Amino acid sequence: MLFLAPPGWGKTSLLINLHQNFELKIIYLSPLRAIAEEFYNRFPRKNDVYKPNTKKDCQGVIKKFHGKKKAFLITTCELLDDDTILNLVDNQSQTIFIFDEFHLIYYWGESFREKLWETFLGVCNTGFSVLGLSATMDHPIYEKLKKDLRLGMEHFYLLDLGNQRLKKTPAHNHFFYFKKTFVRRFLYEMNHNTHVTYLFFCKYRKSVEFWVQFFQRKKISVLGCVGGKAQEFMAELKENPNPRCIFATSVLGHGVNLPSITKIFIDYEEVNRDFYIQMVGRGGRFGEDFDLYGFNSNLFLSKKIKLISFFKAFMLDILYLRYRLNFWYRNGKQGRRIINSQSGSRRPEYCCQTTFTQWKDCLGHFLWRARWGKKNKT
Repeated sequence: MLFLAPPGWGKTSLLINLHQNFELKIIYLSPLRAIAEEFYNRFPRKNDVYKPNTKKDCQGVIKKFHGKKKAFLITTCELLDDDTILNLVDNQSQTIFIFDEFHLIYYWGESFREKLWETFLGVCNTGFSVLGLSATMDHPIYEKLKKDLRLGMEHFYLLDLGNQRLKKTPAHNHFFYFKKTFVRRFLYEMNHNTHVTYLFFCKYRKSVEFWVQFFQRKKISVLGCVGGKAQEFMAELKENPNPRCIFATSVLGHGVNLPSITKIFIDYEEVNRDFYIQMVGRGGRFGEDFDLYGFNSNLFLSKKIKLISFFKAFMLDILYLRYRLNFWYRNGKQGRRIINSQSGSRRPEYCCQTTFTQWKDCLGHFLWRARWGKKNKT
């Protein structure tokens, strides 16, 4: 069975209730160790709940698992080898296998995490009941899944309570065409709202490292998370539960529970609809309103908003970025020249709210340069 429901719907909470109220033997397989660790800590009583940390521990836990009528095993596909699955078959154990974040079996399992795909196919050919949990399943992936299941499964059921939908849509959508305008808006929000937590998705690991180092130099509390470091991130988040901003790659969009997020920034256009829904779904998980800032124009935005956003972004790009202007009214002193570039030699700076006089100076400077084609040497 494939169970689809929006992010934050409570799919894993349903598993805890299932274990508490029924006498079942369940093996829960997570694609990330951080998700498995977090899920294990959510159980109020752990008498019959097991979570091995190594393959050696897994073999000992399986022996205890065999002797129980009611048990819950939480692990990852890398720790559950083929011999363990065959032992369950030999003992005729009535076990239910649950694969969390099921869409990653295809997205990751067919690229760099082959063990996800191999374990799923191995379990399907043993005759055990299999339950897949996910918030998103694109149509081509769904058709491929049905084709693959014909090889080893007799029956397939789909329970769709909201595929590729959000439990709570963004209160405000801010659409950008230019990267530097997007960065300026992010720095503006970081400077003006100091008591909330933001989530910033980066395309590359180096971008995460850059932003974390940049704000740490300014002694602002931020955290970073990249692929393979999710468990370390969860440990840091436990020590610092309310950072100003969390910078991460798309790995943090899959199942990891975060504190209340008020603004989500995505600094690139995500072409994968499943991944995009997962990232946006990190906001509003507790019913709170959140804003979305990004480059994706295919979701949540009307044509009117796209046109207005394009005009605003274009004007800001002309006035702020293409020409390196000087602002003279920052805190009553002559302002610094602003150069927002991650690759530049100068550190990024940001001038906050501007007055009408500053806007007039900016526009006048732009028109002067357009007329005479000279550079401002000041």
